[in-house]
Order: sequence, then C-alpha cells, then structure tokens
Amino acid sequence: GGEGEGGGEGEFACMDHPFLPGADMTFMGPTCEIDRADLEQKAALLDLRDRPRMIKRLREQKQWEHRPDEHLEQAFEEGVPEYWRGKRKNNMWWRFQPKAMRRDLLAAELYAVRTYTKAIVDLALEQ
Repeated sequence: GGEGEGGGEGEFACMDHPFLPGADMTFMGPTCEIDRADLEQKAALLDLRDRPRMIKRLREQKQWEHRPDEHLEQAFEEGVPEYWRGKRKNNMWWRFQPKAMRRDLLAAELYAVRTYTKAIVDLALEQ
C-alpha cells in the first residue's frame, strides 16, 4: 500500500542517501511514510505562490524595473546568475535561484519539518 505505515513505492523507504544531490547530510529515521512526490508537489505550489513576491523583488532593482515581462518569466524559471571574483557562483547561493533549485530546497525543508515533527510525535506517544 502507499498510505500509512511502511515504505511502499513512491515513498521514502527510510532514506539512507542524501535528499538533495550533493548534500552533505543524510536524513534517516522513522520517516518511512513521507511521500517524496507529495513533498515535491507542495514545494511546487509554494514556489508558484511566491512568484508575485519574487517578481516584485526583481522589479524593485534598478536594472530590472523596465525589463519586459518575458525577462522576468525567464528569471523565474532560470534564476539570475551571480558572480564572485569573475567566476559564476553555484546557483544555490544566488538571490534569485532557478526554479528547480528553489523547489528542491523547499521540498528538503518540508521533509525536515515533517521528519522532526514525526520524531516529536513518536517520542510523545512512547510516553
């Protein structure tokens, strides 16, 4: 089954690998019923809800205030590259990150919150 207890298909099967590629931490523990697809769907929804705020933040910057809407759409999708000492920074550190990075980070945050919440509830239920 896909719901409730257990680690069925499409769910975290007690992960023993990083949630994000290249992450240096691994989430393990009693989180088998957390559904990755559900987290990714919620992250996409949160990202879309944040779109107007991101567009507003871009428009507030002098170099973006007169740009066409297509440029803002492109920035929402691809992010706005940043550079340090002549080299392009990793997109994780850009102020305006690419959509895929934003959503991966949101999904990781949702996973962490659910993991901690579940651990607290599990601990409380043991009492």
